Amino acid sequence: MVERLRGRRYCLVSQAGRLRGVRGEDPALLQRMDSRTAPDPRLGTGPIVVPSALTRPENVDRAVDLRLRRQAVLDKATLHLHAVCGEEALRYLAGGRTVRLAQLHHLLSVVSENEPVTLQVMPFSAGLHLGHSGAYTIIDFAHPVDTTVVQLEHAATASFTDAPTDVRLWAYVFDNLTTTALPQDESVQLIESIIREL
Repeated sequence: MVERLRGRRYCLVSQAGRLRGVRGEDPALLQRMDSRTAPDPRLGTGPIVVPSALTRPENVDRAVDLRLRRQAVLDKATLHLHAVCGEEALRYLAGGRTVRLAQLHHLLSVVSENEPVTLQVMPFSAGLHLGHSGAYTIIDFAHPVDTTVVQLEHAATASFTDAPTDVRLWAYVFDNLTTTALPQDESVQLIESIIREL
């Protein structure tokens, strides 16, 4: 199944019943478009990096369009998204202060308006943790016959595995992170405090 769907992340996400993801930045399905395309003064006039887009303008536009299509899955009543991101993700000023504030307000809005969305933040106080091993998403499909797939993100692409040992490993890592990260109510409070600081 992994070989058949390799390179078709939209297809995988659109068929999911549950997504469990860990990222060092804002969770992909919870990002505002302008937070991915706004110029970053530290990188000159070009757009900020979108994984696998290789920063060429046409690739960034294509990547943002695909990401917006993937975000439509949040409208599915049957999907549960559980995301864990580091506190550093909330404090990055990619695109500047205005873009960051809009993204933080967007996170609060999505979490409050979508019961099936769970967002946990790993605070700086947690120190080094398993989330630093890289970004990944565990995709559980709505149809029970389909096997769980883990998507591992890399700088220029992503790889997939449905090997039972790999799925168990990444599920264990995710469960460990959710016990270390702030619960959602405290995560919301942290986001609100960062908004006040900005």
